[in-house]
Amino acid sequence: MTDSNSIRFIVIDDSKIDLFLIEKVISTNHPGAHITKFDRPADALDFVKKTDSLPAIIFLDIHMPVMNGFDWLYEFEKLDDSTKI
Repeated sequence: MTDSNSIRFIVIDDSKIDLFLIEKVISTNHPGAHITKFDRPADALDFVKKTDSLPAIIFLDIHMPVMNGFDWLYEFEKLDDSTKI
């Protein structure tokens, strides 16, 4: 079983309320988990490209302006294999 403290999450949603609620649910079920939130998908994509510690789970809103969840996944799939989750 994985230690909850070592679980990394990324939450990508343009709604501040949804970001808050998802963070609350995660932190309640996995106290001490590392949660990184983004309200702009492009920022999350930049983060994933640069980070050395990828998350175990990504919560991704599908319906967002500018770059929707499907576009984000398409761009994520084009990344180097070392950044795959």
